[in-house]
Amino acid sequence: MHTCYCVTIQARYNPFTSSYAITETSMAMNNKERQAAYRARQKENKFKGTAYRLNTQISGDAHHALDRLMFFYNATKRTTLETAIIEFEKRLRESMSDAERKAYMSGHSEMLLRKAEKVIKDN
Repeated sequence: MHTCYCVTIQARYNPFTSSYAITETSMAMNNKERQAAYRARQKENKFKGTAYRLNTQISGDAHHALDRLMFFYNATKRTTLETAIIEFEKRLRESMSDAERKAYMSGHSEMLLRKAEKVIKDN
């Protein structure tokens, strides 16, 4: 059995000696703590500020389509899913009138369900 440790390193600058004092603390972490630390690190997205966790199951057809798209574009699952979702929504918004787009963007999309179904059928 392996034991993982959480190591915290602090560097404090001392202006009188023009040097840094390094302090290190460590403690053993259990699986729950290690997973929580991992998720906290993953939550911060360097490009857009915040990343959200997506945990779901998809059909076999969707899984194989995702694998083919990943291979074709030489991209990760995350990049492929983000691109597909953003592109689909972009096409949907382009097909809407200004009033429909305003309702959609404000979250009142119940009345736009038929429009979305039409876009799906057309593509």
